[in-house]
Amino acid sequence: MKKFYKAVLLLSASVLSFNAIAGNDTKRGQGGATELLVNPWARTSGMANSILAGVNGVEAMNLNVAGTSYTTGTEVMFASTRYLSGSDIRITALGLTSRVSETGVMGISFTGWNLGDFIETRFDQPEGTGATFSPNIFNIGMSYSQMFSEKITGGLLLRGLFQSIPNASASNVAIDAGVQYRSGDKKQFKIGVSLRNVGPRMIYRGDGFAATARIQDPDNQVEQSTAQPFVNSFEMPATLSIGTSYDFYFNTQNRLTLAGTFQSNSYTQDEYNFGLEYGFNDLFMLRTGFNGQNNVFSETDRTSLNTGLTAGFSVKAPLDQIFTKENGGELEGTEAADATKPKKRFFTIDYSFRSSNPYNGTHSVGLSFNF
Repeated sequence: MKKFYKAVLLLSASVLSFNAIAGNDTKRGQGGATELLVNPWARTSGMANSILAGVNGVEAMNLNVAGTSYTTGTEVMFASTRYLSGSDIRITALGLTSRVSETGVMGISFTGWNLGDFIETRFDQPEGTGATFSPNIFNIGMSYSQMFSEKITGGLLLRGLFQSIPNASASNVAIDAGVQYRSGDKKQFKIGVSLRNVGPRMIYRGDGFAATARIQDPDNQVEQSTAQPFVNSFEMPATLSIGTSYDFYFNTQNRLTLAGTFQSNSYTQDEYNFGLEYGFNDLFMLRTGFNGQNNVFSETDRTSLNTGLTAGFSVKAPLDQIFTKENGGELEGTEAADATKPKKRFFTIDYSFRSSNPYNGTHSVGLSFNF
């Protein structure tokens, strides 16, 4: 427990020192790379990102990397999101986590944005050139997490970001860190702390930022062309999240999880997220949540398109289970070496909805394989 408290204090001190420089009202709206604040996964977004303390597997790389430590074998996950339906924005996410040692897990993730086609305009052709272009926005993350004890896990993630438009692009790196603490007979009580998106300023460079002006010489009556290149930079959207959750087990088949998370943002409003999940026999999960910000119910003062309410579900289908000999199953090869722990392979379908105004909400569909 002392190790956990030390990790919490270290993460808290780091983000508070960062916010002392960048996180104030006078600089709100000046940060960039806000795509990092959008959850592309279906399970955790259905609970309004409130399950920071209990998230595990691939989705933990987005909320709290420490949760990847609870990957039992290998998990492969895919998700497709219609972001703000009606805006023609789509998000694609791929991820993999795999146990590499008794206590260590490595992971890799990819998230890409499709913003559609934009009409190309120029200063001398403000109505358009007749051509179109599509911005490129994606990031790749690599993580490692460690189980320090039966109750405490921690992890680090290095994320590379890339954005580009014609003749201009930007790239950067950011670091995530997180810890989780789980206690109780069934590990039902959980606490988590996550520090995300910490990195240097992101800078756009390229010929697209060159401005050309024609200057008439009053003596020679000639025109000259000059180009003035410049760069545009912005800060990363660093966040500190602290969350807790508790699992209520009514019997061996029915579980109810209550979760809450506070997220402090450097360049947007702080968030209070709450979620509820009902699980039946670990095969069917039903979720709901609420993402709270200041003035979230106000049509005039609200600063986010999201209106707070979220919902979702998961359906898990076992593909294969190897039982112990005592249960009449058959073991082959190396699987017989650990006959005390059944090995499970299953396929999961996830869905989530996030309400918004305007637009018709955000819909996410996910598929995952565990083996």
